Amino acid sequence: MKTVLKYLLLISTLVLYNCTDPSSTAKTVWDTIPQNSTSVVKTENFNNFLAALKQDNSQESIATNGIAEILKSENLLQYFNPSDETLIAITSKGDFSIHTKWADSLLKIDSLPNRLIETLKIEKFEFQKITVDDAILFSAIKDSIYILSSSQQHLTTLMRNSINIQPALNSINKAVVDSTAIFTKHIKNNPLNDSLSFGSYWEGYAYTTDNDLFSAHGILKSNDTLPYFIDSFKNQKPQPITIPQVLPVTIDGATIISFSDSVQLLKSSEKVSIAQSTFFETLQEFASGTVGTDSFVVAKSLDASLSLESIEMYLTENVDYRGVMLYTIQEDGDFINNKVSVLNISEELNTLFRFENYLIATSSVTAAEDYIRALQASIVLAKDQNYIALQNVLSNAATIVYIGRNNISNDILVTTFEPNRNNNTNRKGLLTVKQLIVEKDYANVALASIKEQKSNAPQIPVSQISEIDIPNTILGKAIFLNNTSSKKTNIITQDIENTLYAFSDNGTKVWSRNFDNPVLGEITVIDLNKNRKQQLAFTTKDGFYVIDNRGKDVAPFPIRFKDEVTQPLSVFDYDGNRKYRFLVVQGKEVLMYDKKAKTVKGFTFKKTKNTIASSPKHLRLGSKDYILITEDTGKINFLSRTGKSRISVSDKFDISEDGIHKQGTQFAFITKKNEQVTISQSGKIQRKKLDGAGQFRLDTENNLIVLLNDNILNIDGKIIELPFGIYTAPHIHTSNKNTYITVTETQENQVYVYDSTGRLLEGFPVYGTTPAVLYRTTAKKLQLLTLGNDKQLLLYQIN
Repeated sequence: MKTVLKYLLLISTLVLYNCTDPSSTAKTVWDTIPQNSTSVVKTENFNNFLAALKQDNSQESIATNGIAEILKSENLLQYFNPSDETLIAITSKGDFSIHTKWADSLLKIDSLPNRLIETLKIEKFEFQKITVDDAILFSAIKDSIYILSSSQQHLTTLMRNSINIQPALNSINKAVVDSTAIFTKHIKNNPLNDSLSFGSYWEGYAYTTDNDLFSAHGILKSNDTLPYFIDSFKNQKPQPITIPQVLPVTIDGATIISFSDSVQLLKSSEKVSIAQSTFFETLQEFASGTVGTDSFVVAKSLDASLSLESIEMYLTENVDYRGVMLYTIQEDGDFINNKVSVLNISEELNTLFRFENYLIATSSVTAAEDYIRALQASIVLAKDQNYIALQNVLSNAATIVYIGRNNISNDILVTTFEPNRNNNTNRKGLLTVKQLIVEKDYANVALASIKEQKSNAPQIPVSQISEIDIPNTILGKAIFLNNTSSKKTNIITQDIENTLYAFSDNGTKVWSRNFDNPVLGEITVIDLNKNRKQQLAFTTKDGFYVIDNRGKDVAPFPIRFKDEVTQPLSVFDYDGNRKYRFLVVQGKEVLMYDKKAKTVKGFTFKKTKNTIASSPKHLRLGSKDYILITEDTGKINFLSRTGKSRISVSDKFDISEDGIHKQGTQFAFITKKNEQVTISQSGKIQRKKLDGAGQFRLDTENNLIVLLNDNILNIDGKIIELPFGIYTAPHIHTSNKNTYITVTETQENQVYVYDSTGRLLEGFPVYGTTPAVLYRTTAKKLQLLTLGNDKQLLLYQIN
């Protein structure tokens, strides 16, 4: 049988050769490719390629899925064994043909029991009909090129047509020299896939896979000129792509274009007004995309102020959100929508804002607010580990970039590798980026796709949990309170209408209570009954209150006063055993109460000579307790628990608002003239002039000393240069044996959190306008509380 097969193939070769027009002789396998081919695969190892098609490797199949669907049922191909370069051509109808140089033993089927080889003659051509079991293929030889096909009709048409290799395909083949490559033809106005279609052209790629990462690099070229959309960019120099730095990590997809000469780009666009032209002339990068049901446009400007000025007639100021002005785009302000043909924008946009050098338009105010939160928290695509992995195999500069995940990723992949097949492929869980770098008459293309793993998914070290709006301006600092009923943590705050609120961490109001007067200073959280049921202790100008986590008074409180309370409540827990002492200040007088609302008779200190300047403070140095009471003259009273004088200091000090702190075994503070003063327990005073232009701010805890002067933060001797700005005083927070330092910049509204070694925590700074409060919740989560504006609380979780 083997001899008969050889003989039949030899006769076929002679017949076909004699019937062929010498002027159309095929010189290479490429010369025999059908004119209606839409996909061509080149491989130098057909058997390995075929084996890879049959493997269940979704990344490997990204480029070859369409071909695999056609070939995997062809059992006869396992006996096909070419040794030279082989081409697999697919038509839009699903017919395939395999092309390689004729050689002995291409088909090894002579040992198969259920085989049949028939010679057919159609017109002047001879074919072989090869049957093994139920599998049928057709073969022929054209100018020493062996062709194997799934369709007799397709093979007849192929043999009948003269040689005419398409110039674009020929050029791309010469450029893509890898041993395995795929080439796809894109047909203009193709109804099957037009999401990224912009003309008729060929693309060719060499591709590789590395675990979950697929990457491909190649060429895009048309038989004539470049497709119109790409042709618009042929005189533009590729620019670094920066817009992913301001794309939310949650985007579904985006198209980015960059350009070096906006004037030249506009010449190829539809008619635009002077204002629109001026606007686009200030840009160098542009993107449109979607997040869920919301659409957006991002424009990177060379001069954002000039860009805004050029379109100000279309904008009206709407609202300030987190320090960012939101503009309403007027109904006739279609300076973006569908005015420039190279920008494919279909959704109506009604809200615009500026972020650094970028102008961003969204389809709603809510979408703009969500976008701003993502930007201020730096939860952006450029920091996503999946995206970073893709960028490692792509170029930093490009002309056109397509980004997509899930359905949009699938669109990019199908349009690239299977543009003309009615395909139901739906790959989930992929992030894909495709780049075009446009040259004079072709474009370099690169594509990368990765399975988004949870371990590589956006690692969000700090996430905003809730945004709590209050009807009136917030007064004072909000705090955390454990709610034993819900076993969750509540947020306590007050407003200028003297209403005290409790909110859950999701922003739901738990309770509210009105008082006749505002709370003085900070509210203190206590455990009066030593049962872990926390209460709130505070004073107003006419009362001392203790209330529970439902906002109800805890008996025997409150205590009402005829004389005005002039300082916030001081709460002392000397030994950490919750035997609280509460100190109330009325001008020059000091009253000390116990948890039963009784005055402590053992405290003998009653009043000072001058008005008390701040709330009394308790510090323990070594084994001794000190109560510090400062008068408005600068005199400091150092008292024992019983109110007796422990240290006599005659000097008076103009103490800064940060007050007196413990530093080792001494007292330390900063004066308003930037003197660092320490006082020993024997009363010895040391002064040191601090060099710095602005007021020094101080906080200490145990042996940790934190100083801030202007933008220089000193954490236990480690100098940190913060961005220039106006900063709140540093605050030390201890939680679960960990120490953190917070500071807030009040112009750009940035909250910074450092650890005790001076390391900035990942994910910071975050947006906030006031000093932050850190707290570890009942669920052992570290949360941060600050304000978004004067009527809004922001709650973050440090993950």
